[in-house]
Amino acid sequence: MRISRIDQLEQYILEHRTASIDALCEEFEISKNTLRRDLEILVARGTVEKVYGGVIACE
Repeated sequence: MRISRIDQLEQYILEHRTASIDALCEEFEISKNTLRRDLEILVARGTVEKVYGGVIACE
């Protein structure tokens, strides 16, 4: 479940190029703490970059 959610989260961000923390929490129905943990994994993968209030897809 967690791996699937992280992959879906990554795909969503790559498609939309940018997303806010609140929008991602609402879209995936997860808490901010869960989202932050998932985003750390995506940042480590190098596919997204955290910015103030959200994330952007890396080029």
